[in-house]
Amino acid sequence: FMIEFHSKRFYLRELTVKDASPLYLSWLNDVHSRRFIAFRQDSIEELQQYIQSHIKEPHTLFLGIFCRNTQVHIGNVKFFFLDPNREEFSMGIMVGDKTWQGKGVAGEVLSLFSIYAKDHYGSKKMILQVETANASAVRAYEKMGFKVTEVIVEPPAYTMVLDFSDLK
Repeated sequence: FMIEFHSKRFYLRELTVKDASPLYLSWLNDVHSRRFIAFRQDSIEELQQYIQSHIKEPHTLFLGIFCRNTQVHIGNVKFFFLDPNREEFSMGIMVGDKTWQGKGVAGEVLSLFSIYAKDHYGSKKMILQVETANASAVRAYEKMGFKVTEVIVEPPAYTMVLDFSDLK
């Protein structure tokens, strides 16, 4: 069955190869965004292969973020469970649609999934790495309750953790 979550403004659902669109590809080639993208694809075919490889991965949930009002794909979030009990997972998010950047998408999406992961899997922590140069992302994560637990020298980045026992 396909996993799907709904928040006030968005819904998240598992990505399929059909989501490998010119729009999605354009986010990866955006001059500003590409600095912060670890794995970039250069064609629709590569993007389809990338999505397909994550669909088959049992420890990964690769979800598209879609606007509830318009059904437009505006970004993605990937959760990778770090242990078989799913107590801890790492996360990466990309809000590709520029009109949604800086509008609280990450906060809304990550709180929605945090509650689901805590209730459904018994997850205890969400972990992420963010480049120190991505100041707006660092601020957004801190606002959500993430705390810096490690400073990485090369490339300059923070490891940040959201402990679910701190959630209300």
